[in-house]
Amino acid sequence: MATSASQPMMGEGPSTEVTPDVQVRMEPTLSFYKRGNRQILLLMVVALPIALAVWLGMFFLLPEIHNMDTPADRHEFTFRCLAVATLMTLALNIECVAHGRIFTAFAVDPIAQQGNEPYSMKVNMRVLSQTVEQLILFGVALLGLASYSADGKQMRAVVATTVVFVISRWVYWGGYHYAPRLRTPGNISLVQSLIVLIYVAGRFGNEMAGVPGVMLCLLPFVGAEVLLVLERGMVN
Repeated sequence: MATSASQPMMGEGPSTEVTPDVQVRMEPTLSFYKRGNRQILLLMVVALPIALAVWLGMFFLLPEIHNMDTPADRHEFTFRCLAVATLMTLALNIECVAHGRIFTAFAVDPIAQQGNEPYSMKVNMRVLSQTVEQLILFGVALLGLASYSADGKQMRAVVATTVVFVISRWVYWGGYHYAPRLRTPGNISLVQSLIVLIYVAGRFGNEMAGVPGVMLCLLPFVGAEVLLVLERGMVN
């Protein structure tokens, strides 16, 4: 008797063939991604006012910072804020990856074990990589913000920006471990750095050439962002 193609022959064990209907169920659908994108957008909408409230609370409730009379004093203070932010984010991320490798095969030869990392280590490594990128933007933005802070009262903006950055990176890290979509509010750190950079670039352009200077400093970035959004929309 001929054996059906859909039935295993004796001694071969159960069939591993994936039928078309099963394959369709296994593949993420477009509606799945759209639902995920809506959830991500909702998380950002909720996170933005919370981050703004934290920033404003720090700015208005902190006492005036003393000994901020010269630009050198203000930039020295800013570097200290950067040091604290680096310790609380990048250094902590590095320690997590390092401790995850201690007493394992990854400590002996990480390259040979590449691809075999547990999920938690992959998350920590991804968070570490993103924190390096974001810390560069944050550092430049914070120094620029300090250069336009004239006294101890205005320098409270540097402290508030640092606090929001650190909290955002912690939210990104913890949310990624709990559920990937919950890392979304942690991207407030990127949004904040971009806002500060736009503010600094705009003020610098205005000092140099008024409104044309502002347009020269900001329009290329804004134009590139619009093109990226339009390109993404056409892809989807």
